[in-house]
Order: sequence, then C-alpha cells, then structure tokens
Amino acid sequence: MPLFPIRTPERPPSPKNYCSSVGKCLLAYSADIDLGIYETHPMRPHTDHTITTVAALRSELAKVRDRGYALDHEELEYGLTCIGAPILDQKGEAVAAISLSGPTSRMLSGDIEERIEAVKRIAREISSNF
Repeated sequence: MPLFPIRTPERPPSPKNYCSSVGKCLLAYSADIDLGIYETHPMRPHTDHTITTVAALRSELAKVRDRGYALDHEELEYGLTCIGAPILDQKGEAVAAISLSGPTSRMLSGDIEERIEAVKRIAREISSNF
C-alpha cells in the first residue's frame, strides 16, 4: 500500500484527504506534508466537483489556511456537503479536525456562515486545550 499524507499510529493513511473537509484541514495545517504522492497516485474524481490536480489542491489548501475552515461541497459524494475546521496544537499544526456534515439541501439552506462560524468556534475551543 502506498503511503499517503496524514498518518497516525492509530489509523492507516487515507488517500481521500484531498476531497473531504477534514482531510483538507489536516493537509493545510500540517508542516511536513508532501503532496507529491498525488502525482504518482492520482486523485480520483468521485464527483464532478472533486479536485483532481495537485495545483488545484495547493490552491484549495491556501484558501483553507486563509479562511480557517475547509468546505467539501459534493466532492466525495453527491448530495453531501461538509464544513471542517482544524484542531491545532500550540505550534499551530493540525492534530485533528472536526466537521459538520449533512445533505447539501440542508447545509446550504439558511445561514451557512453561521454554521461555518460554529464549526470554527468549536475547533478553537478544543484547540485551546492543547
């Protein structure tokens, strides 16, 4: 099995980090991530919205760092939208991430900004314990 970014002793590596909100948070806020693995093990499109190039992923990860959250809008599965935020240690590196996920019709109805801020706030609260 090839090694993919984001590995922990408790969990095997995940090749789908590029198309989930939690995975994008982990990639964006980890210091020693080598995205080159996706050049030898291409990013498979799961939907028409899936990021499939390293350049697009790098751009998306920069946005995640700027915004402080990641969005997966039907990238892994049609009808599913997820908002993720990183759990950071004292060095500002990701040790975990949380997400709010649900049917796209519900996630995008109403005030999505309120949902985003709630996920970010909870992630900050958890991070403050590190």
